[in-house]
Amino acid sequence: MSRIPTPASIETSPAASQPLLEAVKKQLGSVPNMFRLIGNSPAALDGYLGLSAALGKGRLDGRTRQRIAVAVAETNGCAYCLSAHSYLAKNVAHLDDAEIDANRAGKSGDAKAEAALQFATKVVRARGHVAAADVELVKAAGYDDGQIVEILAHVALNTLTNYVNSALGTAVDFPAITPRAEYGDLCAVAVSMGERVPSDATSRTVHGGRTFRFSSPEAKAMFDADPVSFRDKADAHWPRLKK
Repeated sequence: MSRIPTPASIETSPAASQPLLEAVKKQLGSVPNMFRLIGNSPAALDGYLGLSAALGKGRLDGRTRQRIAVAVAETNGCAYCLSAHSYLAKNVAHLDDAEIDANRAGKSGDAKAEAALQFATKVVRARGHVAAADVELVKAAGYDDGQIVEILAHVALNTLTNYVNSALGTAVDFPAITPRAEYGDLCAVAVSMGERVPSDATSRTVHGGRTFRFSSPEAKAMFDADPVSFRDKADAHWPRLKK
């Protein structure tokens, strides 16, 4: 259940959101939970749909747009968006399972697409503060200045929905896919101490574009208080523990 109410229907949504949601229904055939949740704020829904529609008329093809959405969702650890865009990547963009799996890691069977994904994931992890060399790399792959701006705009658009769905706990209404976690889904705090302890089903955090899981909420709180120290210690122990 989401942390704020998700209107059960278009009719129970705020009046100003109803025509926007009707347009979503006309386009998609239904109104996924995310749209009705964002529709609690007609201004937010209008802004999201406006940017999404504008970028849909941009110069990046649909396959590249879905690849970016999958990569950004994985990097931000958003289960809702990863589930939704994996479904759309397969059923709308017609990408195969192996390609979608590669996209989650910022990879692609298409070299040009991979350059866009590598750039997009670097932007997410660095919160925009990438090096000049990163811009030159994506340019060298064949993207011009306008397309590079579009890649950044898609990162921003997807980060918006990642944050909304993660912060508010939107109920997943697509075939569920869970973001991958570091250390084989073991508890990151235990790994930092050189131990293998399974994580639970719910305790996780995202730091520096990496998803970490924990054996309890208490372990998560410990990690969150000093994430760099726990991460570095866990990284040092992991080569031995993963064998």
